[in-house]
Amino acid sequence: MLGTNTIEKLNSTVMKTTYNIFIGLLICMQASSQIEGDVRSKDDKPIAKAIVVVMDTAKNVIDSAISADDGFYSFNKLKPGIYLIEARAAGFESRLYKNIVARENFLDPDAGRDLSSATRLQIVLSPIKKPKQ
Repeated sequence: MLGTNTIEKLNSTVMKTTYNIFIGLLICMQASSQIEGDVRSKDDKPIAKAIVVVMDTAKNVIDSAISADDGFYSFNKLKPGIYLIEARAAGFESRLYKNIVARENFLDPDAGRDLSSATRLQIVLSPIKKPKQ
């Protein structure tokens, strides 16, 4: 049979371990934001291999991505805030979107994207106009 001191020490150890695990989980959870969408042409066709760049309001590059075959791009681990998004692709004029708000959500960094809270931005690019001859 365990003595009262031993049981109290065990209870104290269990409580400390539970507390440390809880604090560890809170630290793993971090405020993050997501911006995602599609890059499409004016005639609503997906643009593959477009370069999409996220910048802060001072135009410092934060991250970049290349659109998939279906035009999809995503940025999953941004800090909440206001961003500039620039997109460019071969044969198309580049386009800059200003004041894109990435809302805060709490997401396990290893869990991937959460579609319910992502900021969606459909990027539409115009073909480069050929000079008149």
